[in-house]
Order: sequence, then C-alpha cells, then structure tokens
Amino acid sequence: MNNNIKQLRVERGLTQAQLAEKLKISRTSMINIENRTYSGIDKKILQRLCEFFNASPVKILGLQNLRDEPQTEEEIDWLIEELNKEKERWAKE
Repeated sequence: MNNNIKQLRVERGLTQAQLAEKLKISRTSMINIENRTYSGIDKKILQRLCEFFNASPVKILGLQNLRDEPQTEEEIDWLIEELNKEKERWAKE
C-alpha cells in the first residue's frame, strides 16, 4: 500500500504543520499518518482529507489497484477496518 497523502500535500505546496492545521489535528498526528505509524486512521480524519484534496479514500490511501472504490459509508468503514487489521499484521512482522 502506498500512502498518497504526502504527495498530495506537497503538490499543494503545504507543510505537514499547515495541513495538520487545516485538518484540525496535531502535526505529530499528521507525521504519523504520512509515515503510516498511526494506530489506525480515524474515519473523520480520512473524510477531512478526502474533502480537502477532493479525492476518494482510495486515492488518499493509495489503493488504486482496488477494482471498485468504496461508495457508501459502510464500505468506507469496512475499508478503514481492513486497513487497521493490515497495520496490526505489519506490526507483528
């Protein structure tokens, strides 16, 4: 999985601190999200990222190889749950 948040941020000419401020999160949280060291991306933060960058969760999270983008809130919830499970698997390796 490739996290596109940094690329999208840099394309907009923003620092991590500036994006964090716009998303109303700490700079530390922004760093952790970009570096995928977060304990699980919060649905509200993902929604803010999607709205700010005018992009789908699939684009934000770098999951373009999925056949179908999530369309409903339930599908997005499922995607976040799966990503959190994947993060737990990585942590055990």
